[in-house]
Order: sequence, then structure tokens, then C-alpha cells
Amino acid sequence: MQATINLSLSNDVRIALDDLTRKEGVAAEDVINEAVRQYLFFRRLTLLRERLSLQAQKMGINSEDDVFRLIS
Repeated sequence: MQATINLSLSNDVRIALDDLTRKEGVAAEDVINEAVRQYLFFRRLTLLRERLSLQAQKMGINSEDDVFRLIS
């Protein structure tokens, strides 16, 4: 399922997007879709790392040495 949204881009981003789509022969829609997909992935990854880091600290794991000690 697809949804349509209106998006405002700064002039410099729009120019860079136009240049990229022209040089690579891809649609702006595809570039934006992939950029949002990657942003969402890395945002979820960052949030997961933050949660796991807090859990690790509660368990006394504060460094790679602590992890190595626990798994050895």
C-alpha cells in the first residue's frame, strides 16, 4: 500500500536530489523512500542500543572487558 505525502525540502537538498536523480537515472521518490527507510532503521537501532546499554549497566557491564569476562 502506498500513501502520498507533501514534502518541503530546502533548496540545497532539492538541488542535490535533482543532481543525483539525473546522474543516476533514478526517481526522486525512490531516493527519498530509501533515505527514510534507512533513517528509520538506524533510529530503531540507536534506541535499541540505548535500552540495552541501560540494562547492561544495571548488570554491571560497563565495558568490552566486562562482556569478555562474562562470556569467557
